[in-house]
Amino acid sequence: MTRGFAVCYYNSNHGYYAAVLNPKAITIHTPHFFSRYALRKELPIHGIDLMIHYFRNNTHFVSCIEEITNPDGSKQKLIECSSEEGIMLGLRPTETIFLAKTFITREMAKGEQVELFALYENWRKEIFQKGYLEENL
Repeated sequence: MTRGFAVCYYNSNHGYYAAVLNPKAITIHTPHFFSRYALRKELPIHGIDLMIHYFRNNTHFVSCIEEITNPDGSKQKLIECSSEEGIMLGLRPTETIFLAKTFITREMAKGEQVELFALYENWRKEIFQKGYLEENL
């Protein structure tokens, strides 16, 4: 079985937003996310071409969600998502919406992130290379 997703985009005054729709959630990628992706991957493209490049080269994701307590006592869920080319960092404002805020390469990881992101990457490879996902859908 093959899993697919749909991407819708919107060109705002701040740049392109992309909403990735799949059966379980919507991930909204911000203009800042795409600008950081282009910068950190040293890509000379932008706009729709950049979005197409990102989604063609990052098709398998493993996510980890962490709930934190802000200084004012409110709770917030952070998301770290490993893909083929690096790590998406963002927020999870609701159970079905992810907000992709920025992109870093694995080489940019610091401190405990180095080991954690390596673990995510191993999980991602194991899940998708061995076909566990397709077997369990």
